[in-house]
Amino acid sequence: MLNVKSIMSRALVVATPDDSVATAMQRLAARDVGAVLVVCEGRVCGILSERDVLRRVVARGREPDDTRVGDVATSNPVAVRAEASIKECTELIRGHGFRHLPVVDAKGRPVGIVSSRDLLDFVVRGLERYIDRQRGEPRSEERVDPYETFSSAAEDPAGPAARPPVSL
Repeated sequence: MLNVKSIMSRALVVATPDDSVATAMQRLAARDVGAVLVVCEGRVCGILSERDVLRRVVARGREPDDTRVGDVATSNPVAVRAEASIKECTELIRGHGFRHLPVVDAKGRPVGIVSSRDLLDFVVRGLERYIDRQRGEPRSEERVDPYETFSSAAEDPAGPAARPPVSL
């Protein structure tokens, strides 16, 4: 069974609650990602996305240089373990309307992040492989299980799991 580890990005951008929003967003922009994990004593204690900054900082006329990450980040975000199934991850993202889901180890330390885009890329690669296989197989009884195709898509080295971790 496929798990979150196979699609998560290890290219993390982190901030502390005391960092300014401007500093956190500069890190986010430099890495071209959509969310910053807020870390307290080595554990995920929050998440701050581009959307959060637009709604909680910009739209309210707050100054990013004068606003602390801890004042506007989502506290205690829902997170998953790397061993969680992709189905569980998908249900959390869809059910809660998340765009980013932190991935943590048993002690709550960040090990990755899964975005809705990572999930979409995974599904699209799997569907493309499935379609390619079907075009080469004329009889329907010879067709493969479409979910098996998704497992080969997760092994694509160009996917998010191939990105190296970043430490700040």
